[in-house]
Amino acid sequence: MTRPRLDLPGLLDLALPRVCAGCGHGPQTLCPTCLHELAAACFVGGPALVRPNPTPPELPGTWACAAYAGVLARVVPAYKDSGRRDLRALLAVLLGRATRCALAAASSPAHVPARAAHRPGSSPTALVPLPSSRRATRQRGDRPVAALARLSASELGLPVYEALRVTGHVRDAVGLGSAERARNVSGAMRADPRLRARPVILVDDVMTTGASMAEAVRAVRAVGGLVAGQAVIAASPRQAHGRP
Repeated sequence: MTRPRLDLPGLLDLALPRVCAGCGHGPQTLCPTCLHELAAACFVGGPALVRPNPTPPELPGTWACAAYAGVLARVVPAYKDSGRRDLRALLAVLLGRATRCALAAASSPAHVPARAAHRPGSSPTALVPLPSSRRATRQRGDRPVAALARLSASELGLPVYEALRVTGHVRDAVGLGSAERARNVSGAMRADPRLRARPVILVDDVMTTGASMAEAVRAVRAVGGLVAGQAVIAASPRQAHGRP
């Protein structure tokens, strides 16, 4: 006789009922109303290139799936900082859409890093998630952006390298302006030297001023890595966006 398996996730849901991460009502991860609002926040026609205003020097256009507003501005912090890891699959889908566009753009004949990526015997393009500060990692207990990158990469058949780390002191960026954010992260990241000559797509959850992404681009290039593109789930609504 087969013994019944203990349904630990089911028991956990009974003890801690799940509520909508967008509005706090209902037993779902996201209720139908919030799902509809999230879909409406996605750019018409699919992911778009975004550029902060002002744009940090040397920062190329970054692919984003949606505007960081409304329900998405509640869901992303809930995933990262409030333990709502049940949102991972949904957010990974959005990041994956933006990443596909970054890969497609990198495959164009005019894109030098992409041509290097497709030479016979060359290293395959890898996803490199932007790192959290050591303090944020300790508080969260994991690396939520890296987890999104791994899930997206598994669907795309790409490797993931957690090859960036924060080495300097970085303040909480909430409330900082563009210039302050740039100074806050300037020189704060280091890349693994093994990225040399490897094409990478840098990925993150949200782009606001672009300071962190620009610093990541600098760090990868400093070790000879090839930045083939950037992708994020969402971008601040004040950023310019459009087709290439």
